[in-house]
Amino acid sequence: MQPLLRPTGFRSERLSYRAVDWKVDEAVFKRFFSDPQVLLGSMGSVCRPLDKKGLEDFRKFVEELQNGMSAMVCLQPSADKPDEEGETIGWLGFTTGRYGGHHHRRGDFGLIMGSEHNGKGYATEAVEWLLEMAFVSFGLHRLEGDVYEWNAPALRVYEKCGFVIEGRRRQSMWQEGRFVDEFIIGMLQEDYRKAHPDKFERMR
Repeated sequence: MQPLLRPTGFRSERLSYRAVDWKVDEAVFKRFFSDPQVLLGSMGSVCRPLDKKGLEDFRKFVEELQNGMSAMVCLQPSADKPDEEGETIGWLGFTTGRYGGHHHRRGDFGLIMGSEHNGKGYATEAVEWLLEMAFVSFGLHRLEGDVYEWNAPALRVYEKCGFVIEGRRRQSMWQEGRFVDEFIIGMLQEDYRKAHPDKFERMR
């Protein structure tokens, strides 16, 4: 009997991942972006209430991730209500559409997590799932992103997951009274494979 391929599932230990449905998730993103801490960590621009145009621009950005992946991060439903969808706590995704990334098998990733769920390990769990999708399912060679200097918790998460700091844009952004740096982080498929060789054993 021919063995079956075992794809990456849409669940991890405590989280589940679903497609973005803007009719439902517009309110979720409004909630995320009404939090200055989320804006500061994800946008890197001056914190101000997100207007209709800003939300529409983000919607277009999410919809244009056609050469990659975009998913809402949800808590898994409770055992006594397995048919109900768990709370949506974040968003994550990557695109290969920048600078010929599709040709080079290179992706740029992003993560948004509601601040009320910080410190619970959800971001680490979600990033680990994203890495499996990127390197195993999509076959990317490289995944990269930017982290702002002030977002030390995010940098700790990414380094814990195996990203390395590859560069630093010195004093590239003005934020809250001073110039701050940006870190360029990256991971290669070979790095991920060394850390997770079992993830590539898909024939069962």
